[in-house]
Amino acid sequence: MKTTRKKSTMKTCIGITLAAFVAASAQEEVVINFSANYITGEIPRENFVLPEPVDVPDTNKRTWKYSDSTAISPTANYAGPEIFGGFQTEPDDDGSAELFWITGLHNPTYPPLENTKLVASASCGNSTLTALFVFKPAVGAGQTVCFDETSSLDYVVNSTSPTRLVVKNAGTWYISSIPLKLGEEGGSLAGFDLLDSNWAEFDPEDASPLPEIPDSSSGEYSTLGSSFTDIQGVGVYNAGYRAGENAPYVALGKFTLTATGIPKK
Repeated sequence: MKTTRKKSTMKTCIGITLAAFVAASAQEEVVINFSANYITGEIPRENFVLPEPVDVPDTNKRTWKYSDSTAISPTANYAGPEIFGGFQTEPDDDGSAELFWITGLHNPTYPPLENTKLVASASCGNSTLTALFVFKPAVGAGQTVCFDETSSLDYVVNSTSPTRLVVKNAGTWYISSIPLKLGEEGGSLAGFDLLDSNWAEFDPEDASPLPEIPDSSSGEYSTLGSSFTDIQGVGVYNAGYRAGENAPYVALGKFTLTATGIPKK
């Protein structure tokens, strides 16, 4: 009888331990935190580390290719998650195909967006700017990230043209059909928004020129966010034309994703 009770107790303890392990390995957690993760110094901003630009033949486009393996994080005065990005400028015929600024740190009171930390802007007005900022989730060993009912994304982004959410899931890139809310007040997406939103496949990696945003009426937005169970990157994608003396820009001040870390299959 004593031996039987010992075995039963051992089995119960093992069962509780396994249940606790499963619960601990699949729980809501902040997996991307780009918020107040910078160090101010004497210099108010630091340039990203960008690859050499590529000029697209027979066009006015200049592309800084996106690489998912090479971060563009500033080399100084920065303490935060690795930043990955790709950029492209396309001015009118009389313009210069350059980035006016591309910074990892910026004066936090710079208008039109308070607490601006990432800024990309073309060199002049009458031009198109395409910008991609991506962060990789931070999870435990052997874990991946999925969207579920408990997920939430809080962001502050401003731009002269619509900005979309992007996700890399199981090696494939997707872009959201609905533009993000712009402005100093920022926006938030809950688990319901992320699960039920529509996404289209696109491929920004090592591409010149960078891909265009699929048209909402194209029928390409057929993937649901509920299928994203191996998320490897989340960010924003912006592409748009701005006429006039002021250059087009996109500015990101906050990007915090709370999601569920689950064991990889």
